[in-house]
Amino acid sequence: MKIWIPIVMIIGALGTLIGVSVYSMGYPEVQVAELLAPEGSEFSGRQVKLQGRIAAIHSEFGIIHFDVSDKKDPSQVVSVKVDGLRPDLFKVGNDVAVDGVYDRAQGEMAGTKIYTKCPSKYEASKGESMNYEAAPETAAAGADPE
Repeated sequence: MKIWIPIVMIIGALGTLIGVSVYSMGYPEVQVAELLAPEGSEFSGRQVKLQGRIAAIHSEFGIIHFDVSDKKDPSQVVSVKVDGLRPDLFKVGNDVAVDGVYDRAQGEMAGTKIYTKCPSKYEASKGESMNYEAAPETAAAGADPE
């Protein structure tokens, strides 16, 4: 009988751990257009990860206030406020993802975390190839170059 108590406690702890993990990682990733669409009302008041492009920055310190536009339709914009730190790549035109809760009635997202990346780092310039090849070796390893 005494062995069942630790087993039940371990199973309960594992169940709680799995439940918290699924809850915290189980929120949907949405684009601005999806959030603003009439059927996007299902996301109002729920935790989501909003993805788009930084359209405007209204304040960068304290409470960060900025607008996120849809990548395909820049006319669709969501206002975001995040009380946190500004990432290094936080610039107009860069891609962004924001964790938070969207309030459809206010037309604003209360964010908790900002993720950024600079698209130019990951795209080839016009006429350049994204193929990366090793440069030809001029001398074999260990050989004496002459």
